[in-house]
Amino acid sequence: MPVSPNRLLRLVVPAVLAIASFSSSAFAQAGGTFTCDASNGGEQEFEVPVSTHAHMISGRMLFESRDFSGSDIPSAHIAFADSASPPDPGHCRCKGIRAQIFPGEPDTVKFYMVGNGHAVGMAQGPVGTPITFAFSVDGNGLMTASIGRTNPRSNSAMLTNPRRNRVHVTCSSALVQFLDLHME
Repeated sequence: MPVSPNRLLRLVVPAVLAIASFSSSAFAQAGGTFTCDASNGGEQEFEVPVSTHAHMISGRMLFESRDFSGSDIPSAHIAFADSASPPDPGHCRCKGIRAQIFPGEPDTVKFYMVGNGHAVGMAQGPVGTPITFAFSVDGNGLMTASIGRTNPRSNSAMLTNPRRNRVHVTCSSALVQFLDLHME
C-alpha cells in the first residue's frame, strides 16, 4: 500500500532528527519531542532537511532552565529555512517562532513570529510552563503563527521568501524542550 507524502514526511522527520542526534546529545528524540540543551550559557543550532511541501509545524515549547551568565540571552527558535538563502552570520532567514527571556523579567518567556528578517511580539508565558505554538506558510507565501491554547494569539505576514527546505532549531543559554511536534 503506497504511503502518502504527508505520512512519509511524518515518518521521515523523526528519523532524520534521530540521525542528526547521533553525534549530539541535544536531540533527545522520543516521539516528536526533542531537547535543545544550551543550559551552560552556550548555543546549540541544528538544521534538518525537509520536503519543500512541508508547510506547517506545531507543538509545545518548554523552557526548563535559563542561564544569564553567557553573552546571549536565553532564547529558542523553531522555523522553516531556505538553504539557498545566503548566510547571514548571527541571523537565520527563518520563518517561524522565536522565544526569549530577558534579564529584567527572568521568569517570563516572550514569543515572537519571525519572518522577512523581523520579529513581531505575540504573547508571553511563564518559564517552566509548556506553551502551544503553530506556524504555517500557505501556497501564496502567507505565514500565520499562533501562540497559546486557551486564548491563542495569532499573527500573519506575507513572506518575501516563502521557500523552505529545512527546519532550523536553535537555543542559547537555556534548556528547552520541544514537545509533541507535528509537521505537515
